[in-house]
Amino acid sequence: MFRAFFVLMLFASAVNAEFRVGGPEMNGKKIRVDLPMSQHIRNVGGSDGKGLCVFASISHGGDWSNNELRDLFEWMRTKPGGGWPSKVDAMISQFSKEKRIGLPNYIQHTAGEASFLEAALQAGRYPAVTYSGRDNVYYSKQVAHMVNLVLFDKDTAVIHDNNYPGKYLWMSREDFLPRWREMGGGWAIVPLDPGPPPLNVQRKEVPLTDSPPEEEKAFYAGQTPCVGPNCLVQKYEWKTASHGKALYQNGVQVGWLSDSGEYKIYDPKTKSFMPGVCPTSLPGTLKETSGIGDTLPTGVEPEKIEHKGTGYRINGTDVTRQKAFESLAGSSGVIDDTGNYRVTAIGPREFLERIQKDWRAASDKEKTHWLFQTYTPSHWAVERTGYKGSGPAIILQSADTDRDGVSPVIETLETYEGPERLLERLRVCRQKDKSIWDFPSIWSLLWNGPTTEQVFLIIGIGFLAILLFVFCPILGTVLILRAIRKVSE
Repeated sequence: MFRAFFVLMLFASAVNAEFRVGGPEMNGKKIRVDLPMSQHIRNVGGSDGKGLCVFASISHGGDWSNNELRDLFEWMRTKPGGGWPSKVDAMISQFSKEKRIGLPNYIQHTAGEASFLEAALQAGRYPAVTYSGRDNVYYSKQVAHMVNLVLFDKDTAVIHDNNYPGKYLWMSREDFLPRWREMGGGWAIVPLDPGPPPLNVQRKEVPLTDSPPEEEKAFYAGQTPCVGPNCLVQKYEWKTASHGKALYQNGVQVGWLSDSGEYKIYDPKTKSFMPGVCPTSLPGTLKETSGIGDTLPTGVEPEKIEHKGTGYRINGTDVTRQKAFESLAGSSGVIDDTGNYRVTAIGPREFLERIQKDWRAASDKEKTHWLFQTYTPSHWAVERTGYKGSGPAIILQSADTDRDGVSPVIETLETYEGPERLLERLRVCRQKDKSIWDFPSIWSLLWNGPTTEQVFLIIGIGFLAILLFVFCPILGTVLILRAIRKVSE
């Protein structure tokens, strides 16, 4: 009886599951981290044909965090595919040595703890997560895949799938969690550098719909015809060829399938073949469908996912759960560094290297209030704000954000006169930006001292509370206690 009830409940949950393809907004909700569609990578196979979904997802996170991991996917394309935690550590280490760069900071989690995903997104990071499909939109069956999680709240989850660039799959939190934890999953990878500054974005992108008109397809593809794994629109056609069938993408040959069933990728530029994964359904075996991508490359090898220790590793070293969550805080001391004041330097690389060096060397405690980042003028995080200059420019932003996550610009500095003058300017701007009603913690008041406005406000509230305490003891006591609690928060 119990078994029949259990089966019935599984069936009911499958029937009630709803998965919808859409853009970055749906039903009044907006994704938490919004990487431009121009930066979306399409998954392909490595040198052995196994998919590179793990490294495509990590590269998305690196691109969002503006660190070297953005180039990991391209570097992996000439290496064997497939991914699991220890391989990720080994490949990132090898990548860093070959590129002669410092090891980019990242964290891996293999214990399926939902609160870790919440903390990562709350901190403004771009987590990569395992996903087992079974949604009947992207995949009709179970797959071993890795995607990026771009929204995860109390009732909604949204993924950015590297097999479907330019769109997002919306689902309930309850439908996402088992698909994260299945297939040896519950695995997540998060680059630890913060995301782009919360500047106003001049959106020019329109998300793809399930069936866009032909003229829109050509527009979104970027060129006609578009050939390659990063085309946002894929139109495939099989044609009879010598000793097999040729696969055409948007009218250009991209692959060949032998009579014996061996598939090879064809590069029309070099006119050469190499082993690879067929990006669409094979002729005569699977019916060509729109949206069911069971034959698309994935790449997670679930049997190799290690479940040991605390389930948290930073740069390949096991750490405690507490250390893992603290790592998301960065220099801000809180999990959500999106609430920090922001200082963003824009300019040529020589200028950025100089100001980065000065910032690291400075010992002024004012640094603890600011999140410091640097970008070249051509970086997508700068271009999408509409910034037209070539720099140098230093943009100072408030810690407050509006409903769209945008922080107001306090001031833009067009000259750099050294770290001492910059930090003094930051101190002045922060004090001016503070609302007299924004009480810091009591420890911060003792350390930094209150602003002049806060001094007068505290004296005024104290005087009023004393009067009320004398003439109305109960109300006066309540007011004094509330004031102490407010200052101590």
